[in-house]
Amino acid sequence: MTKVILKPLYGAELKGRGELRLGEDKNSALRRLGFSETYDKEIWLLNFSLHVIADAEDKIEFIECVCNPVATQVDTYIYGLPVRRTKVRDLFAVLATENGSGDPEALAKEYDGIFNEISVGFYREILPENVESEIAEAKAAGNYEEMRETYDEDMRRMDYLEAIGIGGKEYYQNCK
Repeated sequence: MTKVILKPLYGAELKGRGELRLGEDKNSALRRLGFSETYDKEIWLLNFSLHVIADAEDKIEFIECVCNPVATQVDTYIYGLPVRRTKVRDLFAVLATENGSGDPEALAKEYDGIFNEISVGFYREILPENVESEIAEAKAAGNYEEMRETYDEDMRRMDYLEAIGIGGKEYYQNCK
């Protein structure tokens, strides 16, 4: 399985390939890792489930990993935790500690959020309370069985992130 290690405020290690460093020239990094140069500011490295964004000077400013536990076969790690196998509350407890602030319980109720000091952002598509209420409504309406497969997948995904990203020190300063 492909492994990516996110290193907040530094970059990402692509196991077996090398590192992408925040602030590094995008094309130099891509060549070093064996990828083709591109004129695009946004790049998808699909084999690594990575989305890389460069700034106006073509320096890497953001690295995002898609880590949906159902869809991806890439193991993304941050602070030693496997993101796609670590429940949101456990992951957020570590991120809040590393960040020096943040309420893991409050953040676990959000679709997206930021840990500013370590410049880590997250996104999730599904919240547990939404899935639970949708299932209750479907059962009450008598159409739960026809949607059961979708609900089962949502139940597997609801406690995990869809994506996690890291940026340079200033990347998230103007967000939220």
